[in-house]
Amino acid sequence: MAKHMIKLTVNGIDRTIETESNKTLLWVLRRKLGLTGTKSACERGDCGLCTVLLDDVPVKSCLHWE
Repeated sequence: MAKHMIKLTVNGIDRTIETESNKTLLWVLRRKLGLTGTKSACERGDCGLCTVLLDDVPVKSCLHWE
């Protein structure tokens, strides 16, 4: 799987990480950044437990982006 460098700001801290394109935001937050406050439950976007704010908009972090 191809890897990509991404830049993001989490809790006011700028970060640059390398990750595969098939990973979810939930995976990046928990596994790459060690931020385990975001929880995983259904992994289908049904329950909303993994919801985070992305540019002040609530999104389900367990879903893959198109």
